[in-house]
Amino acid sequence: MSLFLLLGLLTVGGTYLASRVPNEQDMVHSFQEAQRFYAEGAYDQAIPQYEAVSRIRSRALDTRSIQVAVGEEEFPLQEAADYQIGNSFAKVYEEYARQADDESDGDRRAQLTAKADSAFAATVRAFEHVISYSTNEVLIVQAYGRLIDLNFKAEEFPEVIDAADALVAAYPDAPQVIVGYYNTGWALYEMQDYDGAIDAFQALLARFPTGYQADRSLFQIGECYLETGRYELAVDAYRQLIERQDIEDLTEVELRRMQREKIAGLVDETALELAAKAQIRIGTCYSRLGRYDEGLDEYRKVISLFGSERKLVEEAYQRMADSYLERGDLESGVRTFREAINQSTNRTLRARIQYALAESFFSKAHYAEAVREYRTYLDGYGDIAEAAGFSEGRVHYRTGSAYQQLAGSAAGEDRASSDRWLNLAIGQYDTLCTDETSSYYLDARFNRALAYQSLATDSAEAFADAEYIAILAGDNDYAERTLVQMGELYFDRGRYDQAAQTSRQLLDSYPNSEHVDKAFMRLALSNQALGDLDRATAAFLGVPDTSPLYARASLGAGHSLLSERRYADAARVLEAGLPRADDDVQRASFNYLLGQAFGGEGDFAEAVARFSTALQYPVGGELEEALRFSRGNAAFVVGTYRLAEKDFSWIVEHVREPRRVRSAKDALALVYLKQNRGKEAVRTLADMAAHTEHPEERAILLSRVMDLHYEEENHAETIVVARQLIDLTFDDGLSPGQAYRRKEKAYFLIGDALTRLGRGVEAAEVFQTALRLFPESHFATDMHLTLGVHYFDQGEPERAKQVFVDLSEAKLDRDRRLMVRFYLANTQYSLREFNDAQSSFEQLLRDYPQAPALPDILFGLAESHYQLAEFESAIGLYERILAQHPDEPTAERSQYNMAWCLMELERVEESMVALRALLERYPQSEFAASAQFTLADYAYNRRSYEEATQGYRLVKERYPDAPVAAQVPRLLAEIDEAVAFEHYERALALMDSSEADSDEARQKEYFERAVESFREISARYPGTESELGALSNMGVCLEGLKRWRDAVTVYDQVIEMYEDKRASKEVFLFVKAHKDWIVTTRL
Repeated sequence: MSLFLLLGLLTVGGTYLASRVPNEQDMVHSFQEAQRFYAEGAYDQAIPQYEAVSRIRSRALDTRSIQVAVGEEEFPLQEAADYQIGNSFAKVYEEYARQADDESDGDRRAQLTAKADSAFAATVRAFEHVISYSTNEVLIVQAYGRLIDLNFKAEEFPEVIDAADALVAAYPDAPQVIVGYYNTGWALYEMQDYDGAIDAFQALLARFPTGYQADRSLFQIGECYLETGRYELAVDAYRQLIERQDIEDLTEVELRRMQREKIAGLVDETALELAAKAQIRIGTCYSRLGRYDEGLDEYRKVISLFGSERKLVEEAYQRMADSYLERGDLESGVRTFREAINQSTNRTLRARIQYALAESFFSKAHYAEAVREYRTYLDGYGDIAEAAGFSEGRVHYRTGSAYQQLAGSAAGEDRASSDRWLNLAIGQYDTLCTDETSSYYLDARFNRALAYQSLATDSAEAFADAEYIAILAGDNDYAERTLVQMGELYFDRGRYDQAAQTSRQLLDSYPNSEHVDKAFMRLALSNQALGDLDRATAAFLGVPDTSPLYARASLGAGHSLLSERRYADAARVLEAGLPRADDDVQRASFNYLLGQAFGGEGDFAEAVARFSTALQYPVGGELEEALRFSRGNAAFVVGTYRLAEKDFSWIVEHVREPRRVRSAKDALALVYLKQNRGKEAVRTLADMAAHTEHPEERAILLSRVMDLHYEEENHAETIVVARQLIDLTFDDGLSPGQAYRRKEKAYFLIGDALTRLGRGVEAAEVFQTALRLFPESHFATDMHLTLGVHYFDQGEPERAKQVFVDLSEAKLDRDRRLMVRFYLANTQYSLREFNDAQSSFEQLLRDYPQAPALPDILFGLAESHYQLAEFESAIGLYERILAQHPDEPTAERSQYNMAWCLMELERVEESMVALRALLERYPQSEFAASAQFTLADYAYNRRSYEEATQGYRLVKERYPDAPVAAQVPRLLAEIDEAVAFEHYERALALMDSSEADSDEARQKEYFERAVESFREISARYPGTESELGALSNMGVCLEGLKRWRDAVTVYDQVIEMYEDKRASKEVFLFVKAHKDWIVTTRL
C-alpha cells in the first residue's frame, strides 16, 4: 500500500486542490485529442473528451466564440464537439450492430443489440442537439444528413422521412436538400408506399433535374410502377432514363470517367449500368405484358448497346432464355436442331443431328441433357448407329464420360449423387469391357478404374489398384497415365511409400513425359508426409521451371526448408518462385512463407512487410488467419503496436476456433498494455475469463483482470471481478515462490478499492473477514494499517490508536513504520493529547528528517504547538514549511494559520501582512475568501471605508460561493450608510451655518452649498437613511432660498418614497406640512 495514498485519506491537515479554468488553447487541444481518438477508432475515449469540451462554461472565457478547423472548414469549437459526439456514437452503434449480426449466440446477440440500440439513441440525441442549438448552418445541415443516413441504415424509415422533411423545411435552398428528397423516396419505397415514393422522386427531379440522384430517381420511379404492375408507365420512366444518357453518343473518355467515379465510390453504379438495367427492365415489362417479341428486342438492345457491361449483357441473355422458356420455346441452337430433325426425311441425317445435339450439350457441360440426348440417339437410331458414323460403343463411352463429369461436379457437395453418377458411368463402361476387340475397350477399362478410384471405398480402390496394375502390365498407351493415377491413389490412401515409388517409376520410365512435373510433386509431397524433408525439397526443386506447377513446387520447397530452419535457403527458393505465382492465393502464400523466413532470420521489420504484401491479396480462410497471426506477432516484436492490434482484433472478430481466438485475445491484451490502454486489456481478458470452462484457467484470467482494473484505478470493476474470483471454486494452493493465494489478494484488493471509493465501513468489514480467514496473510499489515486509518477517518480515534499502538510493536519496514507512527501522532492530536502528539511529531522529525511526508510532520507539530498556545513555536514551523515546501498542500494552510498566530499575539499588522501573502501566493486557496474578508474587516474597523469596500467586493467577485460572501451585501450597505452619514453631517453643518449667520448673502451661499451636498448624497447613496434626511433638509434649504416650487418637487419625492414604504411616517408628516404651507401661503 502506498504511503502517499494513506496520507491522502487524512482529514486533519488534508489536501486542498483547486481546478484551473481552461483557456482557449486547452479547449482546442482537448478537441484535437478527441479527434485523434476518433481517427484511431477509439470512440469510447473520444466521446468523453468531446463531451468535456462541450460542457465547459466559464465567466472568464467566451467559449462559444472559439473556432476550430476541421478539414478545410472552421466551426464553433463546442458545436463541432457536439457534432462529433454524434459521429462517435454512430460509429459505436455501427460496430455493435455489426457484431450483433455476426453473433450466433442468442443471449450475446441480445446484449449487443441492446448496446447498439443505446448507442443509436445517443447518436440521435446528439445530432438533434446540434440541430436545435448549433449556430452553424453547415453543421446543422450535416447533422440532418447524418440523421437521415443513420435512420435509413437502421431501417427506421418513418424517422428518415421526418428528418428529411425537417431539412427541406428548414433549409429549402441548401444544395444538401437533395439528400432529403432522395432518401424520402427510398424510405417510402422500402415501406412499399410506391405512390409516395414516386411523388418524392418526382419532387427531386423538379428541383434537381440532373446528376446521379436524378438518374436513380427516374429508375426508382420505374421500379415503383413495375412493383405495382403499371408496366406501361414503368417503360416510360425507364425510357426517359435511357434517352437522357445518349448511350450511342458516349465517348471513350466519358466511359472512363464513369468508371473512375464508380471506383472512387462517388456513385453506386455508372450511368451506363443504370441505363442498361433500365433497358433490361423494359424487356421484363413487355414479357409480363405478354409481348414476348418486343421483350426479346429490348434484351437484344442490351447486347448491342451495352456490350461493355458484361454482367448485364449476361443477364440479358438469361432473360432471353427465360423468355423463350416462358413461351414454351427452347434456346435458338436447340430449336434449330429440333427443327432440322423434324423437317428432315433422311433418318441417318436425323441420327447425326441428334448426336450433334447431344455433343453440343456435352461441350457446354450440360451433361444431364447430354445423357438424355445420347439415350434418345441409342433408342431412336441404335440400329443405324454405325451407318450414321457414331457407333453404339462410342455413345456408351460418351455417356459414361458424361456421368463421370456429373459425378465430378457433385463431388464434395452431394456425395450420394456423385456415387450414383459414378456407378452409372461404370455401368456404361462395363458394356464395353466385355469385348476386348472394341476400339473403346482400353479407354473404358481405364476410365472405369478412374470411376472406382473416385468412389473412394476400400473395395472400389482395391479394384482400381488391380485394374491399374493389369493395365500397366500390358503394352499400351495408358501406362504413363496409369502411373500418374496410381501415384494419386496411393497418396490419397496414405500409402506414401508406394506413392513415392510409383512417382519415381514414372520419372525413370518416362523422363520426357508431360506428367513429369506431377510426378515430382507427388514424390515431394509423399516424402514430405514421410518426414524425409531433404528428399522432399529435392523433389520440389525437380519440378521444371516451365511447368505450371513450378510456383506450387517452390512453395513446397520453401515450406520444407522452413521446417528444417534453413531460413536463408528458404528465402532464396521462395524469391525465385514468387514471380511465377499463378494467382493471388499463391502470391499471398509466397509472401507469407517469406515473412516466416525473414522472421526466422530475425528481420522482423521485413517479415512485417512481407506479411503486409500478402494481405493485400483477397485470400481469406486459414491463410489469412495465419497471416494475421504472423504479422501481429512480428509487428509486436518491432513495436508497431497499432498494426499488431489490428491483426489480433481481426482474428478475434473473424476466427471461430476457440484456441486461436484465445491466443489472439491474450496477445491483444499485451498489445493494449504496451500502449498504456489498460481498460481495453481488461475488457479483453475479462472476455476470455467469461468463456473459459477450466476453473484454474478462469482464476488466472480473473486475477489478471482484477490486477489491471486495480492498476487502472477502476475500483468498482476491481471489486466485481475480485468477488467473482472469491466465489469461484478452484485449487487456490500456494505454488513454490508464490507469496499469497489469489483469494487472499482478492479480499485485500476489494477492501482497498472500497477504501478508495470512500466506502470505509464496507472496507473494514472485508478486511476483518480476510484477517479471520487468512490471519497470517501476506497483506495482514496493510489491512491492519488501513483499518486504523478507517477508524481514524470515522471519528473513532480510540480504536485507531489501539491499532497503531499494536502495529508499532510489529516488525515493519521503514516506510510502514513511518506511516504507523505518523498516524499515531495524528490520532493523539485528534484525542486532544496535544503534549503526546507534540512529542510524537518531534520524534518523527528526528527519525525521518528527509521523509516525503516531512511537510505533514512539520504541520502536525506546528498545529500541536498552536493548540498548546505556543504561538511563537508554531510560527517558526509554519515559516519553515513556507520556506522549504511552498508548493505542498500544507503550505497555504500554514500561511493562514500563521496569520492567526500573529493575531493571538496581538501583532495585528503582521497578521494582515501574512493574509496578503496568502492571497498573493495562493490565490485559489480555500482560505483565500476568509483572508480577503478579514482584510476588509480590518479596513472597516479602521474606518477605511474605500479600502473595505474594495476588499468586500473582491470577496464577492472572486469567491461568490464562499460562506463569507453572503455577508458582503450587508457590510457594503453598512459602509454606504456610514459614508453617507459623514457627508450628511457636513451638509447639516453648512445648513446650520446659514441659520447662524445674519449676513443675507452668506446665508444664501451656505444654503446653496448645503442644497448641492444634499443632492449629491441623494444621488450617491440611494436607499440609505441619509438619503431621506438629505432630501427633507434640501427642501428646507430651498425654502430658505425662496425656491418654493423646487422645494415642493423635493417634498413630493419624499412623499412618493413614503408611499413606497421607503420613508417613516414622521418624515412624511414633516415634509407634508412644509409642502402644504408652501402651497397655501407662497404659491
